[in-house]
Amino acid sequence: MKAMIDTNVFIDFVQCREPFYAHSKHVLDLAADKKLEGIMTATSAKDIFYITERLLGADAARDVLNKFAFVFSFSGVDGADVLEALSHDVDDFENCLISGSAKKSGADIIVTRNVKDFAESDVPAIHPMDIDHVLDGRFENGAFCIDNP
Repeated sequence: MKAMIDTNVFIDFVQCREPFYAHSKHVLDLAADKKLEGIMTATSAKDIFYITERLLGADAARDVLNKFAFVFSFSGVDGADVLEALSHDVDDFENCLISGSAKKSGADIIVTRNVKDFAESDVPAIHPMDIDHVLDGRFENGAFCIDNP
């Protein structure tokens, strides 16, 4: 399964943000263990670098992104993606870019803490705490499947 990982999941992991850290770490571990094909946008990489550099310095930010680069593939964002995101009447431009990149890269899901912000996305969004249910087939279109325990 291909999953576009939202910026907030990476940031929750890097900053050890509670109560989100454990679920974010689990998603990233699944990608590291090749149980999930993880994707990040180039804009997420930029944001992760910026935030990590502010907190820990440039060397730490480079180290973090280099480690992520061994596990995750990157989805580029170009001018057409920006114009497409601008054409949507939504409040969060970044989420439009992530949604568009998820679709363009063939992602099956978007993993984000802000599921409601992706309600209009062509690619379904799930919370990190639901990743195991998705991988074992007990979660479809935002609901647990009773007939598939």
